Amino acid sequence: MNPSAKNASVSGTAYRCGAVAAVVACAALVSCSGSEPSPPADDTRAASGLGERTDEQVQLSIDGRDEPMHAQARLSVTEGMQEVSFNITGGDAADNFVVIDLAFAGVESVLGLHSIELEPAGIEGPHAVASLDGQVYDTARGQVELTLSKDGGVQGSFEIGLVVADLDGSRAAAGAAPSDGATSISGVFSGGWIVACVSPIRGFTGGHAVADSPYCNSLEF
Repeated sequence: MNPSAKNASVSGTAYRCGAVAAVVACAALVSCSGSEPSPPADDTRAASGLGERTDEQVQLSIDGRDEPMHAQARLSVTEGMQEVSFNITGGDAADNFVVIDLAFAGVESVLGLHSIELEPAGIEGPHAVASLDGQVYDTARGQVELTLSKDGGVQGSFEIGLVVADLDGSRAAAGAAPSDGATSISGVFSGGWIVACVSPIRGFTGGHAVADSPYCNSLEF
């Protein structure tokens, strides 16, 4: 892939974010009020490049729920960092949302079939958070299987055990068991994935980066 479309001008998302940051991510990437996510703006590009793909939007369906979530699947690449992050963020009209954060060893391993185990809350690694029917959850356990194709397609399935998120530490202080309020979700997703690539500006501190760089412009999968 050697897309001519413009790359991302924002830095890649943090790999391990937690439940609070996921609320922010949901607001930023997918409207949790039910409107469909905006198409990739000038600061992102479809994985297929050259404007060939028009369905970068993802549909995420949870078993037992009638309405699918509108979602976005984004690969975040930073020049000089081997690991790349991949997240799927979806929301619906009832302000429910799901965020699945994964990572790949490098751009050379992005394409193909992946089977990834999710880590429990508080442990660094692949994870998921969700807000369902007004309750915020973090990962207890889980499995995600997905396939990314060179033409920009993504499809997969998930089975995730969830525990009520202890956002402010009050549940632990009150002696609540982690299993209190636990639930599980399973489902499928499919659509297209987009790429956000940045290169740090040499000689600058504070995370300054640009997308219009030789590395990002020549990025291939």
